[in-house]
Amino acid sequence: METWEEVQVRLRGELEQWFIKQCRDNFEDYYLYYLPTTEAHDGGFMFLVDKPANPDYRMGWNHPVNKGKTIDQNFSTFSDILRKLPIMSATI
Repeated sequence: METWEEVQVRLRGELEQWFIKQCRDNFEDYYLYYLPTTEAHDGGFMFLVDKPANPDYRMGWNHPVNKGKTIDQNFSTFSDILRKLPIMSATI
């Protein structure tokens, strides 16, 4: 990911997908996982119930996405978290 705007667009999309999946099964807990940027690849993130198969992914926050908050409220929470994670290219 190269720009903060790109991160925000991706976050909005990920949270929209989370909301759809969460509505299908209210008892599941979704967590933020991220892939740090390295020289070999750009960073990224996703919300999943279980840790991704790729061992390079790390847990981004030890709390599940808050089911009692809207997409916009969770967007604000996770924007603050993603700002601190090494997911953006070092060239910025």
